[in-house]
Amino acid sequence: MLPMKFEPGLGAHLRRAVRVEVPPRNFPYKVNRRQAVDANNSCQGEEAAKEPLDFTILKGTTVNKEGNLVNEKGDKLGKVVEGELKQLIGLYSNDQGIIWDKTGKQLGKAEPIPEWDREQKDFSILKDTTVDNNGNLVNDKGHLIGRVIEGDIKQLIGLTSDDQGTIWDRTGKQVGKAEPLPEWERGEQKDYSILNGTTVDKNGNLVNEKGHLFGKIIEGEIKQLIGLTSDDQGTIWDRTGKAVGKAEPLPEWERGEEKDFSILKGAVVYKEGGLVNDKGDTIGKVTEGEIRQLIGLKSDENGKIWRDSKVVGQAEPLPEWDRVPKKDYSILKGTKVNKVGKLVGSNGTVLGKVVEGDLKELLGKRSDENGDIWNDFGEVIGKGEPVSVAEREEKSSAPFEHFPGATVESDGRVMYQGEQVGEVIEGNPKELKGSQVDEDGDILDRRGNTIGKAKRWEAPEEEPEKPIDNSALAGKRVNKAGNLVSESGEIYGRVIEGDVKKLVGRMSDREGNIRSESGDIIGKAELVSEGERGGKKDSPFAGLKNCIVSKDGKVVNQAGETVGRLVIGDAKALVGRAVDDDGEIVDSNGNVIGKAERWEEPEKEQKHNPLAGRRVNREGNVVDADGNIIGKLTSGELLDCAGKEVDEDGDDIPKEEEPEPEGETEEERIKREQAEADEKKQAEEAEKNKKLAQSLAYQIEQTLERLRPICKSIKDKISAAEVQKPEDRDEEELVRQVKPLIEEGGKILTETNGIIRGLDPDGRISRNAKQKTAAGEATPEEAHLANLLKELSTEIQTTIEEGKRKLEGMPHAKKEINPLWALLAEPLFQIVAAVGLLLSGVLGLVGKLLGPILSPLLNGFGLGGLLDGLLGGLGLKKILSGLGLGVVVGTVTGKK
Repeated sequence: MLPMKFEPGLGAHLRRAVRVEVPPRNFPYKVNRRQAVDANNSCQGEEAAKEPLDFTILKGTTVNKEGNLVNEKGDKLGKVVEGELKQLIGLYSNDQGIIWDKTGKQLGKAEPIPEWDREQKDFSILKDTTVDNNGNLVNDKGHLIGRVIEGDIKQLIGLTSDDQGTIWDRTGKQVGKAEPLPEWERGEQKDYSILNGTTVDKNGNLVNEKGHLFGKIIEGEIKQLIGLTSDDQGTIWDRTGKAVGKAEPLPEWERGEEKDFSILKGAVVYKEGGLVNDKGDTIGKVTEGEIRQLIGLKSDENGKIWRDSKVVGQAEPLPEWDRVPKKDYSILKGTKVNKVGKLVGSNGTVLGKVVEGDLKELLGKRSDENGDIWNDFGEVIGKGEPVSVAEREEKSSAPFEHFPGATVESDGRVMYQGEQVGEVIEGNPKELKGSQVDEDGDILDRRGNTIGKAKRWEAPEEEPEKPIDNSALAGKRVNKAGNLVSESGEIYGRVIEGDVKKLVGRMSDREGNIRSESGDIIGKAELVSEGERGGKKDSPFAGLKNCIVSKDGKVVNQAGETVGRLVIGDAKALVGRAVDDDGEIVDSNGNVIGKAERWEEPEKEQKHNPLAGRRVNREGNVVDADGNIIGKLTSGELLDCAGKEVDEDGDDIPKEEEPEPEGETEEERIKREQAEADEKKQAEEAEKNKKLAQSLAYQIEQTLERLRPICKSIKDKISAAEVQKPEDRDEEELVRQVKPLIEEGGKILTETNGIIRGLDPDGRISRNAKQKTAAGEATPEEAHLANLLKELSTEIQTTIEEGKRKLEGMPHAKKEINPLWALLAEPLFQIVAAVGLLLSGVLGLVGKLLGPILSPLLNGFGLGGLLDGLLGGLGLKKILSGLGLGVVVGTVTGKK
């Protein structure tokens, strides 16, 4: 059944059901902004204005009581859009849609209606029809043909109409006007006999004994009519036989079960006169009362609207097909406002429209899931609402429609908010730099002239990843940690979806799906890498809270127990500093300045006393089982001690000293003890050097890890500029990009130099620089350290040499960047010198490994004198010369 609406007439008893058919979207018609409505009466906006309206058809038309403009034939051609309808009735419109009064004053404005709404009524069918008691015009068969639209019905009853719809009295005077009914309303007159015996209910409806609707009250006070019955003419009589009301049958499609007013209980009136329930669904409408005064008030289960215990309005439920669910604003999340006030998705689909806010300010702004539109300062500046499914349309948008204000860069890129969205295809990019690109890709000058053309550019799509083979997860079970493990406990995967607590003990299939007993997928797992199969290893100090470094270089916990020891860093400088779970000691800036390992003090084994268990004899001696004297009483009274047993502590009897080697002279003993002391000292020194080399290697490795990406970035940016054409190259931009990278690299090297010198608590660098220190044979740790120094020097030397070579063709960049290379070179030389003076084994490798690297690096930008002064100040130049490496020094510094 088609949807119905009621059209107002001369009175409640003249209301007629009018069928409304919505034309298809592709119907060829003229339409303007006010008339473009969908099934939900939603404005379609400016995009619907496909053709200009033809106002000339309104010339000479007259305003009728319904606000329509009709011609002399009664055809409806337009409608009033501005002005007070009561003042406009009977006035004429000109060919611009302006309505004038008789004094020539403009009182209102009209506009044409769509062609499908223009009624070409055939008034000839009204000829000789007669006005009945209800204001209808019926033919000789009693069929409804038309209705009165002007005149007093009581005075018109029994009079006839001509073929123009004019009603004349018996004196030939025009007393009324009629119009034909739509075809679907024509036919036999209403059958009032169906009302016989029906009863008036509290809502003014006439119902039978089953409660089915058959009619409605059109005259009389409903409160006085409740419970009374109607006859077969629709007349309602009281118990005294007096006619107190009048009813009429309902159209067939409205007959049936009585409307369920109970659904309106608690529903609230909103601004359009609809009633919404607590879910936001529109389920009813106001039928009595001033809507503006009823907004926000609630209805009861009978549709009555109350304020201060007084009924101020009446509502009725909407038919099920007219009920409107609450609009889903979530589809608006992330949509953007376009030029015509539409909210569009990422693919250009219209999902909503702006209902509040200044469109100029909203252009390009986004909506959230509540329809609020925000500006860049976090303020709500507008409101949007979803459009119906019929209004959603996929639009072939202009290439740069969603990038207002996009500008051209000197390299031809079109940028929007820091991202590339296009590229120049016509015009010189250098000349177009800073120019704006409109939505069609035209590049405009300040006067709006097209001076170039751009096209959209999108980053190339990454190749789709090959599907991961999760077959290894088949049969693996979830443990409490969320890992999927084999029977032996080896980790194969981890849970990525689902509640781990509910998945524990469940098995995965070959696709990584974790299923319930019923076969439903309740979780998802992914494979872990081979390196993760062994599981996560606990950090050495995990679980030990508040560990700090003590004065003697040990790591102690809160209880003062020794749980580790310092392996890198100066114990004096690190006293009191916290040790993290990984055993690292960091400063306030997050830099690692020390390293500790787990360690416990070994328990001292108490040597067994050979005298323990023996007894002191009468002579004060302690003898073994063979009678050999193995000890003697050294203190105490013999009488008191004789016969007593000696314990492990010796009972006051100290252990007998070890006998000196037989045949050793005093001089040989002194030499032996001296050799043992020297050997012990050398061992201690070697161990200390080993730890120092490890500490230095750790610092150099950390520096390399931080410097490599910086050096790579420097080389990449200079290389990228080099391959550009000279006229396209922006040298100033290159300087802005490279300068901070070189400064950051110099800062890292300077920090490393400071840390290395912090590892010299006893002033070994200064002491070795003043003395003529000989290079020792390098240990494995020192050789590894020297190789790291070589790797660091090579990284920096390569960066500088390549950079200088590629900057030759860029005079401005060369002038600005070349002096900055010293920021990398100077701290590098200081690091090399400091490490060489700290470890004599490294010193012997410095010249051999680094001479060929440092020589071209220094001479390349005139820093030979810098190293000469540096080596001289540290005493390293004499040391290297003493090692036979003076040639290297001379080559590097430029002096002999």
